[in-house]
Amino acid sequence: AIQYPLIKAYFVVYGGCCSNAFSLEKIVQSEKNASTLVTFSQFIFVSIVSYFLLCDFKNYSYKTLFIPPPRIPLKRYLFMTMMFSATSILTNFVFKFHISVPIHVIFRSLATSVTMLIGVLFYNKRYSWKQILSACLLTLGVCIVTLNSHRALENGNGDSLAVDDNDGSITTIDKRMMWAIGISILALSTTIASFMGLYSERTYAIYGRGHWKENLFYSHALGLPFFIFMLPSIVNEYNDIVSPHFFKWLSVNCITQLLCVTGVNMLVVSTSALTTGIILMIRKFFSLILSVVFFDFKLESWGYLGCLFVLVGALMYSTSASGSSISNKKDS
Repeated sequence: AIQYPLIKAYFVVYGGCCSNAFSLEKIVQSEKNASTLVTFSQFIFVSIVSYFLLCDFKNYSYKTLFIPPPRIPLKRYLFMTMMFSATSILTNFVFKFHISVPIHVIFRSLATSVTMLIGVLFYNKRYSWKQILSACLLTLGVCIVTLNSHRALENGNGDSLAVDDNDGSITTIDKRMMWAIGISILALSTTIASFMGLYSERTYAIYGRGHWKENLFYSHALGLPFFIFMLPSIVNEYNDIVSPHFFKWLSVNCITQLLCVTGVNMLVVSTSALTTGIILMIRKFFSLILSVVFFDFKLESWGYLGCLFVLVGALMYSTSASGSSISNKKDS
């Protein structure tokens, strides 16, 4: 039988996530320092829309804000949201350090290897030789592309960059230092995302996969209070906007972000993690192609070889026949 919900999820993921990457690259081209504002706008927009998708005005009262009882305890949603919010903020924050969107996408593919390492160390997971080999290819590919981007940076003009501070002053920072800080933040973000994925997997194993509308709402709404501590930065970023097209692309980015995370949540509750991994890895490859075609993204030959390693390693891991096992019977 044709699984129409699954087909719809495929279209939403590819259309939403690829369009989101495109709009994000348009934003980064003109406003690298608006990352917190972009993330906050995404959370606000997705929270509002997902609330109306989740709420039930007929069967629930204003005392519960017309929201059905969550199928997963709120304390677990809160912990997952803390990790999701930190990951979202950090991954957008790296653009202030002149990390390109394609390098961002490729480096994030390292999450598979990091997840495997954390799974072995903390969750008693076991992996097949094919998964281990794919993780090695992923790691090697990401290292090659990252080092290639550093070499391209060194071949660029000048050794320093002028950076606008939030108070309006100008700070000169060495390019290599900027690159190192950006890569370090990406590594931290990727590690947090890997912990979040494993924690979510354990949560769904215990309480069930719930509902994609519920997952979508709580993962964003519970994260909004964390932005209170970043309000000064958000206001400064808003006041410093110079591009006349910024808010047009910000609107597109928020809408496509909603489509992207909706599609991912639909996949998570509708199909296996294996199928979800295949779809998301191929989606990243299409995003990279968009950067090459529309944004003149260039790498040296070694860089493209690294991209090939990442793609092959990702596909090999996703299509691996034997999955990992968890020794803790409570989570099986």
